[in-house]
Amino acid sequence: MTASVAETVERMATALLVVPVVVAGAHLLIGGQVGAGAVLLAIAGLMIAISEYVTRPSDVPTSAAQRVVGWVATEPKEDE
Repeated sequence: MTASVAETVERMATALLVVPVVVAGAHLLIGGQVGAGAVLLAIAGLMIAISEYVTRPSDVPTSAAQRVVGWVATEPKEDE
C-alpha cells in the first residue's frame, strides 16, 4: 500500500508529537515510576491509534475523491 505525500506528512507530524511522550514514559519506567510511565506509554499508543483509525471531517472529501477515481480510472489488465 502506497501512501500519498499528505499521508506521509501526517504520519511524520504524529511521530513528532508521540516521540517525546514515549521517551518520557520510558524514562519514568526506568526510574521506577511504573504507573506514570505506563500511563504515558498508553497515551502515546492512543495518539497513534487515533491518528490512524479515526476519520476526521477533513478526510471525508479526500476519501470520496479516491473512491470516485478508483471507480472511474481502473488499472488496465496485464493481458491488454
